[in-house]
Amino acid sequence: MTDLPSGWIWVDLADVAEVQGGIQKQAKRRPVLNKYPFLRVANVHRGRLDLADVHEVELFDGELERFELRRGDLLVVEGNGSPDQIGRAATWDGSINSCVHQNHLIRLRPSGALLHEFLELVWNSPLVARHLREVAGSTSGLYTLSTGKLKSVRLPLPPLAEQGRIVTQVKEQLNNVDRLLAEIDRARQKSLALRVSLLSEAFAGRLVEQNPSDEPGRELLARIQAERAAVFPEKAGGSRRAKRKAPSPSVGHNGDDFKQEALPL
Repeated sequence: MTDLPSGWIWVDLADVAEVQGGIQKQAKRRPVLNKYPFLRVANVHRGRLDLADVHEVELFDGELERFELRRGDLLVVEGNGSPDQIGRAATWDGSINSCVHQNHLIRLRPSGALLHEFLELVWNSPLVARHLREVAGSTSGLYTLSTGKLKSVRLPLPPLAEQGRIVTQVKEQLNNVDRLLAEIDRARQKSLALRVSLLSEAFAGRLVEQNPSDEPGRELLARIQAERAAVFPEKAGGSRRAKRKAPSPSVGHNGDDFKQEALPL
């Protein structure tokens, strides 16, 4: 473990968060009577949620109380074929009431010693991502985690005030990045429109002020063609002569077929 700033400590995840598995989707879980929103791996990306397609699942007595998500819970992807995606996580925002999650997502519920915003930042950091790749097992190309492995993950923990300061600074920097990306996109669109306008003006001859004494383009083209025909008369008439149909080599002048006799050597 690397050295930490003064006041920071290394902790096991189990010491600062509750680790909970999810619900396995089975035939008996087909939503009929007690159906509830059900988050899947497809809904959880690194640092963000995609709630455009949320499925439903059937719950039984006591399961909602046990598995219901709370705002601030961190959802961790348990398995993935890519080592770079293993353990990716996003914080539940509470936008859907009475929502649960599948067993391929592991729920981390931080204690009072850990801000949920800080947990998401440190969890998706290269430090923890590298550690998750090391502890994830691989079966037939699928990297998997477990609640037991996650409980032993070591996290750098600063005091609460320091956590809040870090979260604020990171949010400010991310907002700056978003603003710069938006400005770049606007500049790209403006550049494309300017290019189209510039080409249009160029082909219309409106880029520079026209001299009334300049020879019109159509007359200039005709003059160039005439000058070329005068210098290369054989090329000027060649195309016309090529279009004339030559007599067939197998037909005589009288129209009768003939055979070419071999000349004696």
